Amino acid sequence: MDRKGNVINCILDIENDSYITSGIESGEDLALISFYKGNTKLSIGVIGDKKGIKYEYLQNGIRMTVFESQSSSFMPMNIAWLSMEDSELKEIYCWLAADPTIV
Repeated sequence: MDRKGNVINCILDIENDSYITSGIESGEDLALISFYKGNTKLSIGVIGDKKGIKYEYLQNGIRMTVFESQSSSFMPMNIAWLSMEDSELKEIYCWLAADPTIV
């Protein structure tokens, strides 16, 4: 590991898809980004606000830079997706499933 840290990316291959939108849906101790296409929602969540980790939201995913002080820590990343008939009712389900802080 160098002084810059190790980079962990979770990236979707959506470069040429103009029908996909995204939004940051972070919460307490949670870094989460969601992607929408039609009635499908995909969420990527990691434990946020950990010392020694820098979080970045990307247009197509999430990036964590892990510095030496956290190199041996457990860092779960949850990915969840759902097809929704009623997005107002069901979109929270995907957010909850992608939240690794929920025990």
